[in-house]
Amino acid sequence: MLEVEELKPFLPFSSRPAAIDYIVCDESDVFVTNKNGNMAKILAGRRRYAGHKRTIRPNAKKLSSLFMSWDQMDWDTFSRKVKASQRGFIGEPDEDEATTFLHLRDATH
Repeated sequence: MLEVEELKPFLPFSSRPAAIDYIVCDESDVFVTNKNGNMAKILAGRRRYAGHKRTIRPNAKKLSSLFMSWDQMDWDTFSRKVKASQRGFIGEPDEDEATTFLHLRDATH
């Protein structure tokens, strides 16, 4: 993490913090998207092309109901349900292209 003083030279330029963000996300072992914007799509593709690096796409529809009711279940149940809801969204190298396409299509509609 950078200190505020280290970031100061980059702050007057909107594209420079975005470039730092891109580099950090691209170089990380795991990247978790928070939305399906252009940057997330570009990064996911680059991470696949440049040698597999896990990119997790949270399934917001399924996870939101789990988070709303997390206090009504024990940790093991919650954890099991989160893992089940994320099946196909966790960036495994063997996720097939058809499944990925369907998830991306569903996320944009």
